[in-house]
Amino acid sequence: MTSVFRRPLAALWDAYGRLLDSGYPIPLSVLGVYRIAFSAYLLVLNAIPDLRWIAGYPSIFYDPAPGLPLIWRDFPPEWLLVAMEIGLILAICAMLVGWRTPVTSMAVTVIGYTANSAYFSFGKIDHTFMLWIVPGLMAFSGWGRLYSVDAARDGPADEDEIAPAWPVAVIGSLLALSFLSAALPKILRGWLSFETSAVRRHFLQLSFQLDRDQLLAGAFRDFEFQPFWEALDWAGVGLELAMAMALLWPFAQRWLLVAVWIFHLANLLILNISFYGPLPVYPLFFLPLVSPAVGARVGRLIMQWWRPGVALIPILAGMAFFGQGLWWIATQDVLGLSPHWTDLTFFLFGFAVLVLVGFLTRGYRRVIGAEDFRR
Repeated sequence: MTSVFRRPLAALWDAYGRLLDSGYPIPLSVLGVYRIAFSAYLLVLNAIPDLRWIAGYPSIFYDPAPGLPLIWRDFPPEWLLVAMEIGLILAICAMLVGWRTPVTSMAVTVIGYTANSAYFSFGKIDHTFMLWIVPGLMAFSGWGRLYSVDAARDGPADEDEIAPAWPVAVIGSLLALSFLSAALPKILRGWLSFETSAVRRHFLQLSFQLDRDQLLAGAFRDFEFQPFWEALDWAGVGLELAMAMALLWPFAQRWLLVAVWIFHLANLLILNISFYGPLPVYPLFFLPLVSPAVGARVGRLIMQWWRPGVALIPILAGMAFFGQGLWWIATQDVLGLSPHWTDLTFFLFGFAVLVLVGFLTRGYRRVIGAEDFRR
């Protein structure tokens, strides 16, 4: 009986080894551009947790996730929360310009993960932690060897050089486990029962108790077609399980990530649940579709404008610390959009990018070449 399981397990292990070795061939020129975009996202959309309000809560509300009590047994003092915010913003700025990139990337992970744990110390957790795991793993990928202070000091790497694949493969493994951890509790708790609809129950609770009636929520409040709600129950769990099973198949993984983006968009439109979580991590798995020439072209364009870009960083950092980030300031304070419409603009923009990449790569099969960007 042991030999019956040994061969499939050995085959899976070999396949995972190939994934670690060469599953995600990303050119350093493309990865350098992603480092800049990822860091800018953290500042512009203010993914940095706002921690100062936590200090005002009494200890009775303290219900941290496993592991956080090893750091402190109560809500941290306000001075420490402020120090974490400032330290995280400074580390992100350093990672953005590529100064001591491996060290600052690890600092973003350590401070960001700790800050995120403090933010979710009221008993609720989600997969936002993936956002802060990425820099620590990508510190070993060489994503700071181009378009950075490190490259100016030590000399730039070859733009055609392929980065080690294992950091992205490990991130994909953690992402698959996070989806699996979301699916299994639903299954065990009867989410897929035909007698009730878990999504509709959750929708009505949000609608009546929290007054979430924006976007399309009002249109679905009295919509009682049971097969529709049952289909949503199964679609959500099925998508989460599929993401876990597609770990060893990057092509299927990319298509499923598009489906996940649509799934999050539907959650926003119907349930008014805006979940960014690991969404900025998803582009990592599309980077192998970009040729070194395109990455180099974009990277050189960025470096041509590095002086005004660096001058803009303190402004973005100040907005992230004192405000809500440039995206929300532009859409809410300037354009006057509501928070849900602001979130919708982000999701629609991301979806448009995914559609464009899918079109240029003929269904995520071929590489985006420089000819796709000729004027």
